[in-house]
Amino acid sequence: MSNFNSQAILSLFANLRTQAKTSGLFRQVLGHEPRSAPTGGFTYALWLGPITPVPAVSGLNASAGRVTVQARIYTPFLAKSEDEIETDMMRAVLQMVGFYSGEITVAGTVMEIDLLGAYGVPLEVTQVGYLDMDGSYYRVADLTIPVIIDNLWTQVD
Repeated sequence: MSNFNSQAILSLFANLRTQAKTSGLFRQVLGHEPRSAPTGGFTYALWLGPITPVPAVSGLNASAGRVTVQARIYTPFLAKSEDEIETDMMRAVLQMVGFYSGEITVAGTVMEIDLLGAYGVPLEVTQVGYLDMDGSYYRVADLTIPVIIDNLWTQVD
């Protein structure tokens, strides 16, 4: 049984989305991986990644967990010059990493975002590349956001 209930899950995703929305960088912010091509401008999407226990902050009564949230920044390729796309993408990536660094408890919903990888995976931009969706090409950057949740699971007696 998890101590991180449905409302806490909704709050975590809502706060991560709010951070992206308030950045002013994105035309749309999604709480899921899109199945079809996003509409013009920069889009930010968040979805669930791997989940694993974290022994270093677990005890005999409860286990902490790392819930990895995947994020992707999309921008239509050749909507601007390639040089502008690269600098705009870098600015968006750096600003989002900065937001997560400045708000590591995600408005108090979790223990922390593991910025430096103290419990395994660090906050990182894992890949920058191109993606073909619905016949349109996008420049994309993928972020891995490791969220540490203390007392995620109660131990069995």
